[in-house]
Amino acid sequence: MGTRIWMYHRVLPLQLTAFGHPSCYHLRETAITPEVWADDLRRLQPVIALEEVVAALEAGTAPPAGNVLTFDDGYAEWSGLVADSLRAAGATATFFVTTGMHRAAARPQAIDAYYWLLDQARAPVWRVTLPGGQVCHGDLRTAAGKRWLVIESPIKRALAREGAEVQAEILAAVEQAVGVRVAPDLAAALYMDETQWRRLARAHTLGAHGVTHRPWTALTADELATELIQSREVLEGATDARVEFAAYPDGAWDARVIAATRAVGYRAGLIVGDTERPGLFTLARVFRRGD
Repeated sequence: MGTRIWMYHRVLPLQLTAFGHPSCYHLRETAITPEVWADDLRRLQPVIALEEVVAALEAGTAPPAGNVLTFDDGYAEWSGLVADSLRAAGATATFFVTTGMHRAAARPQAIDAYYWLLDQARAPVWRVTLPGGQVCHGDLRTAAGKRWLVIESPIKRALAREGAEVQAEILAAVEQAVGVRVAPDLAAALYMDETQWRRLARAHTLGAHGVTHRPWTALTADELATELIQSREVLEGATDARVEFAAYPDGAWDARVIAATRAVGYRAGLIVGDTERPGLFTLARVFRRGD
């Protein structure tokens, strides 16, 4: 048996949403059900800490055999269902927190708001004109049509990469098209706060995942430095825990991102999937997709 690092996001019951389809997170396969998560915890023993793997690589020795569990983003169920099940299993995990994903935020992250709108939509067929003039047609009558909107559509791609001003413009257009507005308390329902970060940090490891979740390869040098430094400072200031590992948002990395991550003092950086350039700043993870 070797060493494998797993990447999770959400653990959510499978409930049907607008027009009888699974939620966007399940269609995107960034959510697994609590039953699948419980089965994973049984199958993936022994669970080892990311720190053990990194320390071994720094020392030039082989990492211990076992499975490392990591979670990306910052969702509320981490501090409840996930933490409770880890404690019951005697297991540990590393939680990579996007600090802008906070329950006191004025608005949720753009992708989460978009997913919520699709899950709550009242109009099954619509269209949205994006900034720049591109027209995107939406069809929620089938699961395949919704999956395309979640994964491949120009709306999704623009929301993932644009700044806050353009994101807000796109979301306003989607709200009008689908006939529903983003709930004002959505951030509070989706994310954790500092108290919950501290609870996780007592038993597990917290890592940096940026402030805005924009892909680091798309940022200027100053923006990248801000994401790397500010996310760590916020987490350390709220929890008194050391934040030494980073996971690249959306798995986007290049030589510039690696150099910046190393330069500001992180010990390791985690990617998604394998790479021909393995190393401490390209630690490969297996994306745990769906059920």
